[in-house]
Amino acid sequence: MEFTGNYEFRASDKEAPMPKGAKDGVYSFSLNGEQTETTIYLQYSHKGVYRYRLIQTTKDRELYQYDRSCY
Repeated sequence: MEFTGNYEFRASDKEAPMPKGAKDGVYSFSLNGEQTETTIYLQYSHKGVYRYRLIQTTKDRELYQYDRSCY
């Protein structure tokens, strides 16, 4: 069985700081079946209001349930 979930952390604004490894405002990462959380490090050079979205992008598989909410 495959227990890996794929996720995207997306900047809603072009100027929003992103973690290392992000490309075009999208930071992709995976969690395996043993992981329940991860930490995304952001460095802010100036104060402001920044908006992000977190979504699960795992491809559908039979007998699996997915959270398709956007946070």
